[in-house]
Amino acid sequence: MLPHLSQIEKNFLLKFFAGFSLLYLLVQILPLEAFLQWLASTEAVLLNSAGVNALASATIISTPAIEFEIIRDCSGLLMVALLAALLYATNSRNSLKTLLLFAPLLVAFNLFRLLITLFVGTRFGSGALEAVHFSLWIVDSLIVLLIWARAEGILESELTFAVRN
Repeated sequence: MLPHLSQIEKNFLLKFFAGFSLLYLLVQILPLEAFLQWLASTEAVLLNSAGVNALASATIISTPAIEFEIIRDCSGLLMVALLAALLYATNSRNSLKTLLLFAPLLVAFNLFRLLITLFVGTRFGSGALEAVHFSLWIVDSLIVLLIWARAEGILESELTFAVRN
């Protein structure tokens, strides 16, 4: 049986799911092809710099070992949407400042995440690629949660409590 939710918890969940759903829908319908192509070509350049023969064509990255398509869900924009929805749901005083500060960092981290994923795929095959892709997606989500918790003061209060006890 689910525990009884307070009105604050219900409001948080409603605002979070509504906000994230709207942002997810926007990521799916907005014309992002140029951004996705930029991600693919940037990843190909980074892979070539790491000694992997890679070529980008539109949103497809081709190497001798694998082909990988950069899709909307892998763009890093959903991590930004997750952070925005969390900030919106908690009525954070510094939501815009936090979002403007961390959105570019999340997109940059996504470039690194994709590079590691693709590099592993070129060396160890598609099974390893999928495992790393999923694992680093969890890391992405944890980073977003840590940014949000820090912005909301949740992380500080928990750390303070842990240190005092």
